[in-house]
Amino acid sequence: MKQHVQAILEKPMNRKEFLGYIGAALLAVVGVSGMIKALLHHDGGSSNRSVAEGYGAAAYGGTEKPLFS
Repeated sequence: MKQHVQAILEKPMNRKEFLGYIGAALLAVVGVSGMIKALLHHDGGSSNRSVAEGYGAAAYGGTEKPLFS
């Protein structure tokens, strides 16, 4: 394994080949099934949520109404 990695590191390559090797290594680390789950499973995370009230919408003590509503 170490010799195989060393052979890849010593091989002259252009940017396209380098990015291909990096992509293959990333895919091997993350795993094919994990990558497919990440691409297909979208749970509507925080990027799609709208915030009803922003910072300072509630009174500091929680008992009074805000000045601006």
